[in-house]
Amino acid sequence: MIDDENSGVRNGRSKLTENEVREIMAIRRVWECSYKKISEMYSVDEKCVYNICKGKSYKNITKGALDNG
Repeated sequence: MIDDENSGVRNGRSKLTENEVREIMAIRRVWECSYKKISEMYSVDEKCVYNICKGKSYKNITKGALDNG
C-alpha cells in the first residue's frame, strides 16, 4: 500500500514542486516537447517526466489535470 501522506511533492526526496509538475504537463501537452527535452529543463530523469505525463507519479496533482485535459 502506498502512503499518500508522503507521496509526490510531500516526499522529502522529491525534486519537483507542485507548480513544476503542472508546468511539465502543460509543456508536454501544449508544446509537445519530448520527454527528454523536458527532463533536461527540470534536471530530472526522462522516466520521471514520462510517469508524470502518464499520471503514474505525482498522482495527487496529475489526476485532475488528466481528467480535465
